[in-house]
Amino acid sequence: MDNIGILGGSFNPPHVAHVKMAEKAMKQFNLSKVIFLPCGNPPHKKLNDKKHRYNMLRLVVHKNEKFSVDSYELEKEGICYAYHSLLHIKNIYPNSKLYFIMGQDSLENFHTWYRWQDIGKIVSLLVVARGDKSIKDEISCLSAYGEILLVEMESTPISSSLIRALVRDKASISALVDDSVEEYIYKNNLYKE
Repeated sequence: MDNIGILGGSFNPPHVAHVKMAEKAMKQFNLSKVIFLPCGNPPHKKLNDKKHRYNMLRLVVHKNEKFSVDSYELEKEGICYAYHSLLHIKNIYPNSKLYFIMGQDSLENFHTWYRWQDIGKIVSLLVVARGDKSIKDEISCLSAYGEILLVEMESTPISSSLIRALVRDKASISALVDDSVEEYIYKNNLYKE
């Protein structure tokens, strides 16, 4: 049975911490592949530029043969929920064990997600903890609904919102994103406003 990781997010833009999360989870949990699942229209935030987010992710994943992008949510109309997207991937890989990779901030809000109690029936959660606070309380509260495991990774203080702010301020982002993503951002005049 294959172990497959799924890394969801807005990827607006994708950055080096996303790649590091995928690589660490792959190594620690012997994943045969990691599928990057960009949000389409999530209920909790307004996103645009589906095409640009998809294109930037493609630039990132092509550098690792075990990475791929699933555009399921980007092609859907209306609100997208992780529950339905994970069912979609389970239908493609019915005989694989699926792991949903998320950051600690996502776990802290997990109880607000659509059908969150049922997500643990589809996937195990792999949580990347931030170094500055404990995650044990969230895990103990939610573990009755499914398997929750910790990805061992040093804290990386990088966020997509930080990168967007740096671009607006005309500051360097070269250490935070892949070279191809940086080039794409400037070539397409992204995040200037």
